[in-house]
Amino acid sequence: MRIEPDRLLIDSAIRGDADACGEIYLLLKDSIYSFAVRMTNDTAVAEEITQDVFVFFVQNGDRFDPDKGSLFSFLCGVARNKILNHLTRSGTRLERSETEPGDLNGTDGSPVGSPLNLLLGKEFSEVLEEGITALSALQREALLLREMEELSYKEISEITETEVSVIKGRIHRARKALAVSLAPYLKDSRTNAYELHRS
Repeated sequence: MRIEPDRLLIDSAIRGDADACGEIYLLLKDSIYSFAVRMTNDTAVAEEITQDVFVFFVQNGDRFDPDKGSLFSFLCGVARNKILNHLTRSGTRLERSETEPGDLNGTDGSPVGSPLNLLLGKEFSEVLEEGITALSALQREALLLREMEELSYKEISEITETEVSVIKGRIHRARKALAVSLAPYLKDSRTNAYELHRS
């Protein structure tokens, strides 16, 4: 679980206290890295982005405004910009239209998984990761910030500089796509689909 640094620690870091910067790094680096690696699907790139985020904070800590949100939200916004720059440079499409749900089936056209795989939690996790990776970058970003980092719609809106209604739409489409990819693993996809949904 992520622990948000207190205001005294943040103020010390902004004033250039190396120990305070190190403590903030230790508190938040895993969450920033997790977000970056799930967005880029590349551990080396995620490590570089994570380092860049904290270097940015050390050099530009005075840009953080606690009245606008938590330090984690601020750093996620910095990470997001670096991630989107990377994805754009690598040719990744950032958004998929509503009418283009993506191919969440296996290469032979059959649904991913089999009855035997119902018993294998590892297989389910792999299919879940594949489903998340298959999402558009902007849907994946919104879903990860909501589900993995447990941020509110408002916080995600602030990080991404996007209207809350757009964020909700992206998360809805992401959950819908995941429900399709995970349907073979659910007893009754109609009754279990909303297990993927949190308010």
